[in-house]
Amino acid sequence: MVVTLGEATEAPVTLRLAALSAAARPAGGAPPPPCRGAAPAFGGDFPAAAARKRYHPAVIAQRVNREAVVVLGWGRAVLMQLAHPLVAAGVAAHSRFDDGALAYVERMRRTVGAMLSLTFGTEEQVRATAARINAVHRRVRGRLGRAAGRYPAGAPYDAADPALLKWVHSTLIDSQLRTYALFVGPLTADERDRYCAEAARVGPRLGVRAEALPDTAARLRGYLQEMEQEERLAVGAQARGLAAALLAPPGGRWAAPALWLGRLTTLGLLPPALREQY
Repeated sequence: MVVTLGEATEAPVTLRLAALSAAARPAGGAPPPPCRGAAPAFGGDFPAAAARKRYHPAVIAQRVNREAVVVLGWGRAVLMQLAHPLVAAGVAAHSRFDDGALAYVERMRRTVGAMLSLTFGTEEQVRATAARINAVHRRVRGRLGRAAGRYPAGAPYDAADPALLKWVHSTLIDSQLRTYALFVGPLTADERDRYCAEAARVGPRLGVRAEALPDTAARLRGYLQEMEQEERLAVGAQARGLAAALLAPPGGRWAAPALWLGRLTTLGLLPPALREQY
């Protein structure tokens, strides 16, 4: 369940960002049909529950990701991801947050559809989604226009960089676990570990070794703390501008109640140090 720096990144839901949004749309350009058996409003045409067991041992991931409410945690994940200057640069250069409210919702739908495909799809569907994500990754690269945190101007970024993919992946997994616990109910320690391990299995399909991704809740916490302590994160003007568009999308007044809840969840769950920087 890794995210990206490119077009999908525009989705308010995640910096699964660039890749997943584009990946969820088939080559013909039509949006995926409604999902059967998991978050129907967002997904694709996936096998029924009994059949899914043949394709996926990811029982906990299916249990968590089928809950539409976990989408509320994706805003928090995006802001955490944008706190990495190289991610923020990639999103700023290869995404647009100002296409209007309907486009904003459609991007979110495509992004969620890609996540559901990776979680509930057949082997063929998972392989096709991963291929589309990787194709987007290959197009997203460049250099920092100005210094940010520990990164000097001109520092290169690449959406296929395993280190950036690990950050995006980890922030999303942490956010989904927290949102599920808040709105659905807590998981046991063993279930949290299993969720992390199941999510890590997708890594090799997206260019990250499974063993490089946190496969337990403790390793996930340790990695996130390490990123903060090593000062790899720095919220700059670029990240703040993207965050403003994320939290108040153009033309979003018609969806004010949902946006209010999304902002409340995003800011409320954000680590205090990053909240202050934003």
